[in-house]
Amino acid sequence: MIRKNGGTLVANNDLFFREVEALIKENLKVTFRLKGGSMRPFLRDGDVIRIAPRAAEALRPGDIALAHTDYGVLLHRIVRISGEQVILLGDANRREELTERGKVIGVFDAAWRGEKSLNLDSRSMRQLAHCWYRLRFFRRYLLGGYELCRNLKKGKG
Repeated sequence: MIRKNGGTLVANNDLFFREVEALIKENLKVTFRLKGGSMRPFLRDGDVIRIAPRAAEALRPGDIALAHTDYGVLLHRIVRISGEQVILLGDANRREELTERGKVIGVFDAAWRGEKSLNLDSRSMRQLAHCWYRLRFFRRYLLGGYELCRNLKKGKG
């Protein structure tokens, strides 16, 4: 179902991601507004992201992949690849998800938070994300402190 919400078209996830996948298969990049907080602190709910095609054999750990999983279509970081198996993990999550190379729709290409461009694919950001992955058991507390600081800075604390 598609409905109009002000100047925005809103579609259910299944329909939306079918269309995204069709466009990616045509070798096009797709830009949309992110919904959800599983990629915090690197990506936030409301950020605009662009997904690009990538050959299955070119996937690598550290890529942020849009993929079919047992939990639906997710945008999570690739933490390991073993043969055809791809292990994903949201930057704010502790539970890994499994998928296969052939179920990856595309990979993160660019993002914007308001007018600001987010460079998440640089070497330093990939290293930071790797360190963040190693701290996954402490993320709940680190993210809580991060959100508290953000709210205090905005005057909501």
